[in-house]
Amino acid sequence: MDFHTHNLLSVPGTAIVNVPREWLMSPALFRPVPGGLYSAGIHPWWTGEAQDAGRLFAGLRQLSEHAQVVAVGECGLDRLRGADLEIQTALFRRQVELAEERGLPVTVH
Repeated sequence: MDFHTHNLLSVPGTAIVNVPREWLMSPALFRPVPGGLYSAGIHPWWTGEAQDAGRLFAGLRQLSEHAQVVAVGECGLDRLRGADLEIQTALFRRQVELAEERGLPVTVH
């Protein structure tokens, strides 16, 4: 299955939307659409900014507590972009552990 939502459907409530990186950096910016469902995760392409990893993960943890965040992701590994695989793997594991802790599914890159 392909869960990409780059082209959102015009019918409200029919797509799970990946949250923008800005919401992870500043969770207070998250203003969900009523009835919307969201997936929050650290995309592997964002892992190249290792100095922000702790802040991104803290934001993810906070966002994952919101009732409208129903999945963790898109997260995973990418050999073509992002930090080296060691950093990507560590962040991917933390996200999977968070999803398990929260009882949420994971969408994998």
